[in-house]
Amino acid sequence: MLSLVLALQLGSAPLTPQTVVEALGEPGCPRLFDLLAPGFQKAVPKEQWAGFCNSVGRLTDLRPQPEKKNGMDVFRARGASGDFELQLGLTPDGKIAGLMVKPWVEATKYTSTELAPLLQEIITARHVPALGVLAMVNGKVVAFEVAGVRKQGDTTAVTKADVWHLGSDTKAMTAMLAAMVVDSGKWKWTTTVPELFPKLKVDPGFKGVTLAMLLRHRAGLVPNITVWPPVGARQGAVADLLAKPPQNPGTFVYSNAGYITVGAALELALGKPWEALMREKLFAPLDMRSCGFGVMAHGPKVDQPWPHAWKDGHAEPVFADARADNPAALGPAGTVSCSLTDWAKFAEVFASGDGKGLITPASLAELQRAEGTYAGGWLVQKFDWAEGPGLAHSGSNTMNFCTALISPSAHAVFLGVSNVADAGDTAITDALQFLTKQHAPPRK
Repeated sequence: MLSLVLALQLGSAPLTPQTVVEALGEPGCPRLFDLLAPGFQKAVPKEQWAGFCNSVGRLTDLRPQPEKKNGMDVFRARGASGDFELQLGLTPDGKIAGLMVKPWVEATKYTSTELAPLLQEIITARHVPALGVLAMVNGKVVAFEVAGVRKQGDTTAVTKADVWHLGSDTKAMTAMLAAMVVDSGKWKWTTTVPELFPKLKVDPGFKGVTLAMLLRHRAGLVPNITVWPPVGARQGAVADLLAKPPQNPGTFVYSNAGYITVGAALELALGKPWEALMREKLFAPLDMRSCGFGVMAHGPKVDQPWPHAWKDGHAEPVFADARADNPAALGPAGTVSCSLTDWAKFAEVFASGDGKGLITPASLAELQRAEGTYAGGWLVQKFDWAEGPGLAHSGSNTMNFCTALISPSAHAVFLGVSNVADAGDTAITDALQFLTKQHAPPRK
């Protein structure tokens, strides 16, 4: 998949999609970098753009699509090697804050009206190793099915007890831990970064950056740490981040570094590693016994779904060891793995609206309060199958994919997982479209 992407702050702007496409289509795209928002420029240096632009080439016949993805406007365009999907987000002052280009994937019509054979159809059509989905309404599982194999080229089938990588859907869990600390009185949502790290030398630019801003990707931090520390060195990595001035705090830039920072702050506040806090304060109270961290299987065994790389239209197994996942230091932003049923227990906290005794109703509401389109670990958006705002998020470590859709107004949860990214995203979308049509409660 061809992609360079940052999240965004949408708004009307003089810059047009056609202008962006024209700049993108120039050999080496010399003009494109100047059209990027400052945070995007910092995250993706100028020298990285030429190869990306040349691989995309000139796009024509730009056609807007009715849906948004990742909060961005979607267009279909024609390129030299076929049609492409272009996702574009613009800041209010007319800069590119989000840009993704990937081959266009046609919608597929499936014939099955039952879930199990449908998943098999999707697996065949999308060439994914495995796929799993779960629907929960009013706290009860109404549909649950998995299909496919744990490892491409191996016959070992996935099971309903298997564990799947959640990637960035970890962020909502880290945000909930932060809410627990707020409820304890140790923090406030307005607690600033220097207050979270009283013993660190924090750049003065973070003086007005709050916990709430960190959770909403508005702290002015870069999207990712570029040099990963060894296991157990999360605090040092955050110290390096905070010693440098933030870039445009208040502007939305999707940031794994921000959630790593929250995780490090939790460790300081509660005196335990983030992983231990997750087990103690979230997994144990919700009886999420399958949940852990990192790669699911233990290569060379095929004891859980293996991760897969997407290459030339097919999934290739990636040896299942620690190198087949995000670095451990990234944990608070994206290393949790869970079975579908255990992940649903966490999602139900938000669908039910009562906090399940873990956090107060006020904190639950705060985690769902969007600034722009992003709240505490969730995108807030409108579903066509439910009233009111819904919560959504996808996660990937580039070798697995998952998506969660939650409607508090309908008291409904829909989850999808796959052990490959790229095509896994499309396969999950196909399955969840079927699932929401079949099981979403009637709109009031």
